[in-house]
Amino acid sequence: MKVWIAFIFLITSINSFSQGKITLEAGKLTGKIQLDGILDEADWLNAPFTDQLRTTVPVENGAPAFRTEVRVLAGQKFIYIGISCFDDDPDKIVRFSKLRDANLSIENHVRIVIDPALDGQSGYIFGVNPYGARYDALVSRRGESENRNWDVVWDARTQITEKGWFAEIVIPIQSVNFVKELKQWGFNC
Repeated sequence: MKVWIAFIFLITSINSFSQGKITLEAGKLTGKIQLDGILDEADWLNAPFTDQLRTTVPVENGAPAFRTEVRVLAGQKFIYIGISCFDDDPDKIVRFSKLRDANLSIENHVRIVIDPALDGQSGYIFGVNPYGARYDALVSRRGESENRNWDVVWDARTQITEKGWFAEIVIPIQSVNFVKELKQWGFNC
C-alpha cells in the first residue's frame, strides 16, 4: 500500500531533512478559482510550484512513490493551495474516508503544516484525502503533538483522474493567526 503524506513547504521553510532551504513563492491570485479539484485556471497554470517533498510514512524522509507538486496562490482574503499527486495506476489509490476529521493515516492523503509565526512550535495542520475528507488540528505542546479538537472554516475539493489525484484547498486568511510584519510563513514537519 502506498500512502501519500507530504509535508508541504509553501512560502519559505527550513527542510530539516536536507542541506538547505526549500522555498516557494506564492503566486498572486488575480482571477477567480472554482474550487473543484481541477487546477486549470490561469493563476494555477502560472503559479510557481515545488516537487521537492518528502514523506513521513511509511518512511521518514522518504521519496514519494510518485511525483507530487504543490502550488500556492495568495489573495487579499484567501490562501489557495493546489496539490497534484500523480499516479500511473489511479485504481490503486487508497481512499475510503469521507467524514471530516477522520483518521487519514491508513489511506492516501496530504498534510499541510503551516507555521505563520515562524517559531517552529506552533501552527495549523490541514489534511485531505482523495475523496475530499478534511482533517484539521492545531500544533500543540510546542510542536510535539496536535489538538484534533480544533476546527476552523476552510474547504477542499478533490478529483481523481487517469493521471492521479488532485486537491484544491482554500483557507480564509481570518482562519489563522499570523504576524502581519512577517513576509514569509514556515511549513514544517
